[in-house]
Amino acid sequence: MLKRHQITAQVTTARMIEVANETLARLLPEGRSTDANAVSVREGTMVVLCRNAAAAEFVSTRSNEILDAIKASLPSARVDRIRTRIGV
Repeated sequence: MLKRHQITAQVTTARMIEVANETLARLLPEGRSTDANAVSVREGTMVVLCRNAAAAEFVSTRSNEILDAIKASLPSARVDRIRTRIGV
């Protein structure tokens, strides 16, 4: 059905962001699950918006775990790296 409606890429991207956010919520310390959120995927790069430098560093060190979770859930997903941005 997704191919018929030509929305496969959009649904896959939304699902990648959802899996990344679930993984981030699980990995981040208790009470800090809102410090980092995946916001977009473009050309194989996922952008994670972080509230502070500590969260950005944490996401950077755990990027392989996040990518592994995405690829385990969506084997056909094309995401190769994670970039962090600090903002609100």
